Amino acid sequence: MLSIRWRMEKAKQLSQEDWLGAARVVMSEQGVEAVKVEVLSRHLKVSKGSFYWHFKNRDDLLGGLLELWASSTDWLIAEANKESSPADKLKLLFQLIAELGISGESSIHVWAKQDVLVAEKLKEVERKRLAFLETLFKDAGFRKRQAKENAELCYLAFLGYAFKAGQASVFDLGLNVLGNKLSELFIQKES
Repeated sequence: MLSIRWRMEKAKQLSQEDWLGAARVVMSEQGVEAVKVEVLSRHLKVSKGSFYWHFKNRDDLLGGLLELWASSTDWLIAEANKESSPADKLKLLFQLIAELGISGESSIHVWAKQDVLVAEKLKEVERKRLAFLETLFKDAGFRKRQAKENAELCYLAFLGYAFKAGQASVFDLGLNVLGNKLSELFIQKES
């Protein structure tokens, strides 16, 4: 009886964020198809029953995982906007991304190829990201077309970095350095 009570208390101690964090780790390491209740239970060292305290089913968990990923963009933009200059905003953005980690970014893109709802959420998030970057470049004095091109170039550089992260690579450049270099190339030297 004591063992059952302890397990129930342990199940209640895990938060929804704990499950989502474990799901994010599994997704980034093995892809979204590996995000399963059994796998996460083993990862967290709890029973599967603990999962159902927080989620109805796997689809509910995956929806939460997608929203967690999407909400990180809002947080990053809000934090970067605390800086005053466009160059400092861009530098801080990349610094924060490096600190937060980019785990799961490439998995989201792969998942979007398999799921229409994920593809729509990805488009929504990418529009938001590009709009923020474009605003930075407009604020730095670039005309609309050049601001849009610079925004896309920065975003594509980030995606390239995200897709290479965790793989054997010949690249030494860190994400912080990438942000600083992009700021120098696109904003500081041209404005």
